[in-house]
Amino acid sequence: MFRVPDASRRLVEIPRSGIRRVLERVGASGTVNLAAGDPDFGTPAHIVEAGIAALRAGETHYTHGRGLMELRTAFAKKLAIENALEGVDPETEIVVTAGALNALAAVFLSVVDPGDRVIVPDPGFANYRAQIALAGGEAVGLPLRADERFAPDLHELERLAPTAKVIVVNSPGNPTGGVLDRATLEGIARIATRHELLVIADEAYEHLLYDSREHVSIASLPDMRDRTVTLHSMSKSWAMTGWRIGFATGPAALMDEIAKAQEHIIGCPPAMNQWAAVAALTGPTDMRDRMVERYAQRRDLVLERLSDVPGIDLARPDGAFYAFPSLDIGVQGIALAEAIAEGCGVITIPGSAFGQTGGRHVRISYAVPEATLVEGLDRLSAWARSASVVAVREAR
Repeated sequence: MFRVPDASRRLVEIPRSGIRRVLERVGASGTVNLAAGDPDFGTPAHIVEAGIAALRAGETHYTHGRGLMELRTAFAKKLAIENALEGVDPETEIVVTAGALNALAAVFLSVVDPGDRVIVPDPGFANYRAQIALAGGEAVGLPLRADERFAPDLHELERLAPTAKVIVVNSPGNPTGGVLDRATLEGIARIATRHELLVIADEAYEHLLYDSREHVSIASLPDMRDRTVTLHSMSKSWAMTGWRIGFATGPAALMDEIAKAQEHIIGCPPAMNQWAAVAALTGPTDMRDRMVERYAQRRDLVLERLSDVPGIDLARPDGAFYAFPSLDIGVQGIALAEAIAEGCGVITIPGSAFGQTGGRHVRISYAVPEATLVEGLDRLSAWARSASVVAVREAR
């Protein structure tokens, strides 16, 4: 009988996503799920209709490996209007991908050689480290400080930069909800320029901003366009997570390599989904704007319910749809998320899934209906104030 080979050493050494492990266990009776980073809104109707029309028109075949020219052209116009990136060539400087996650994989495969060091935010999106490892590189965490609303320590970045090849910048941030201001991005840009770092800018949550915060694309800063690959996504802004459409934009020579990686990974994203994305980028934005308004209201609910709870420390989220509170109850990591689930029936993502500095934190998603969010927050607040939790905290 044939013996199935062992999995590759590279894959065996990479842990499963802490997010996916939690989400696949969700569903126990009586629990409130505040874990998923998936909008609870439906995709706007005009986008859905465009996808259906494309199917009926026979748009069910391969497209160009870089994506439909109509979509790339629409996205180039979006970059000029929203990101201060004028004159991006849709033919050579944009590649359409199956979501931003696919874009990340293609970029890392294109630029990371075995042993290369890549600086990533810590806490930061869990898939950065796994994808860097799959490409043979080494992820190096750049601590983000909760007391600075999760802005990076530029002195620490200066220390790490000389031995690195790439830095990943994520704003608005997952899991923190932090938004990097222009001055911080200018500081990162100076360090990247001084040490010849390639910048990968993950801007998947670019439209989800609150309190009049400004989104700044680091590629728009002086001398940064030629050293930056920017990743965008239709998933969060347009409630299109299942459509799997994203973009990588950057210097033409590097886009050639990313397009080459794409043709060996997926060939091209589904044609009908690309036509739906064209409708999103060229149509009205009122539904998107209303979603952002609702997220802002929910963010305020999180602050209202948790900000004065003893033992919970919450930095004000400025973007995305996550809060990243720390809890002082005597346990950390997965044990912390499990204690919350067992103590009050609220499902969260352990902060340790996002890096070494996240151990005392959990990620709460407010991309859920308001009633669900209120129930989950009230349960968590009551549990944190309960005698059993207070006794554990005081015993320490």
